[in-house]
Amino acid sequence: VVFIMALFFRFNMIPYYQSVAGFYSGIGDLYLKADDYLSATEYYKLSNIYSGTSHRANYALASLEKRNGNSPQEITFLKQAIGKNPTEFAYANLASKYLDEKRYFEAAFTLQDGLEKFPENGELLNNIGLVYMEMENVDSAFYYFQRSAQYDKSVDESAANLYALLRLQDLTIKADTLEVLWDKVNYLASANNLVVLANQLDTKLDEKLAVRFGDPDNEKIEQLIYNYNKSLNNPWIVDTLYQQNLRAFYDSSNTSWFQDNLNFSSALALFQQGSIASSFQILSHLAIQNPEKEYYNLLGKLSTKLGAHTLAIDDFKNAFQNGQLEVAPDLAFAYMENGELGKAQFIWSQILQNGDSVNSSVAVKMMKVIEAKDISQILNADAETKFSFLNYRLREFDLGKLEGLVVSLENEDLQALGFVKLIQANLELGQVKEALELLEEVGKLNISRGDVLDAINLAQCQYAYQVKDKEVMQRLYSNLKSTDIMVSGYLELFRNMENPDSKDKQTIASSFKTMALNNPFFESGVLEAVRYFNIEMNDSDQAYEILLASVRINPFSIELNKSYAMQCLDQGLKSYALDTKEELKAMMPSVMFATFEREFMKKMAITDAESSNW
Repeated sequence: VVFIMALFFRFNMIPYYQSVAGFYSGIGDLYLKADDYLSATEYYKLSNIYSGTSHRANYALASLEKRNGNSPQEITFLKQAIGKNPTEFAYANLASKYLDEKRYFEAAFTLQDGLEKFPENGELLNNIGLVYMEMENVDSAFYYFQRSAQYDKSVDESAANLYALLRLQDLTIKADTLEVLWDKVNYLASANNLVVLANQLDTKLDEKLAVRFGDPDNEKIEQLIYNYNKSLNNPWIVDTLYQQNLRAFYDSSNTSWFQDNLNFSSALALFQQGSIASSFQILSHLAIQNPEKEYYNLLGKLSTKLGAHTLAIDDFKNAFQNGQLEVAPDLAFAYMENGELGKAQFIWSQILQNGDSVNSSVAVKMMKVIEAKDISQILNADAETKFSFLNYRLREFDLGKLEGLVVSLENEDLQALGFVKLIQANLELGQVKEALELLEEVGKLNISRGDVLDAINLAQCQYAYQVKDKEVMQRLYSNLKSTDIMVSGYLELFRNMENPDSKDKQTIASSFKTMALNNPFFESGVLEAVRYFNIEMNDSDQAYEILLASVRINPFSIELNKSYAMQCLDQGLKSYALDTKEELKAMMPSVMFATFEREFMKKMAITDAESSNW
């Protein structure tokens, strides 16, 4: 007894204090179980008085301070918790707090200490990989993620983080390697990161994990992010059923989280599928609901791509007025495309005064393009400036003289694009012979860029359509393959125009209608559909509906509005026709409008006479 008491006092009564500390920790646990956090806190603190290194009490106090949002005290208690008999979770939580506060070195040192005690713990290896990823120490992050992936408990998380590292650092990965990894993945976070990688590499992945919409109140955000990423990877999954499920998912709950993101990805997918009207409807709704976000800017870029430059101006102006000042160069280019050089010049002058070095450099070139009085003033400029002059000043100069400017471009891809611009200008003037000669010149060039090939294919289609050469249209439809929206539109149009046999009329009419309603920016397709319904199907009501739907999406199209005004006269909608005529007066050059007005008034007189006779 004397010997035991001697040892007891030799170690400062530590066994006694530890037993008392354990007693108070136990009472604290009971109060914690009863959700009495205040009493639990007091008993844990009493436990700490008797044993400041008690892991249980300090860890519990850290958890309570986390609940109260007291980060400094939480860190203090977590540090005390790892003082004696620590757990892996204590090290991980302390490092996580340091990471939240961007105290990267303290987080790394804490995890290194943890790994000295628990060298085979996959979660700690994964966490230290995350710390090094935040510090942009790619090699160390890779090393620890790979070590963590060797353990079953952490393999999924570490693999997801490894793929995220590849994505964030823009590290190259072969497409076949990506597909091998995809075959093995079954964890949603890993799948998300792999799909993002695939999108960056423009690689389509198989439909392995389901794109679905479950219970709105319990659905994981990871699933919705996967739906978003996968719809970008494979636009064709955004079908009618997908749209219905998306609407039902949000209609059946009070939450709207992530809805805009999924609608946005749906709009992009629909655009890639060729459902341009549906895409624009979704994006326009998003832009109206969220004017401060990037939607107006994106609408402007898409309108530019589709050649609807007045609509692009409208969208870029909306973006600019809502604080997105970075769209100023796009707005200036849209004005130049539309022939409004004075407005473009004012914007470029403002960019010169207030813009960054990159935009200011572009502004200098564009000011030179706008201010040049003659082709000779641009001949010694760089290729970009010469091509810009050709592109934006095309309406002002003799096309034959501009051909010499194209030839002076040393880059054959740029030469081809220059010839395409001249071909399109000649076709607008009805000069098909000159357009054909230029097409033959383009055929002699060596083309390396895919976008240039698309432009050439489009010019071929426009020529074939204008001359109505069925043999050429058939050849293009049979041999030409393209993912370009406008080229695909012409190929579908040629297919519809190929066989007007009466037994196929209903099928052809359905195809015409789908084509027109899908892409109101493909004006030739819309006008051919209207002609088919008016003449071949004797269904002027359907023709009117097609035009009405088209001008709602593409409201500044001169050709569509002209056709709509005439169709309104046919339908007896005289007031609508007159309103549209007045709108056209503001859109068209005076000489062109005068010609249209004569045709309009002549048709109105005929329809008035027919109405009076009836």
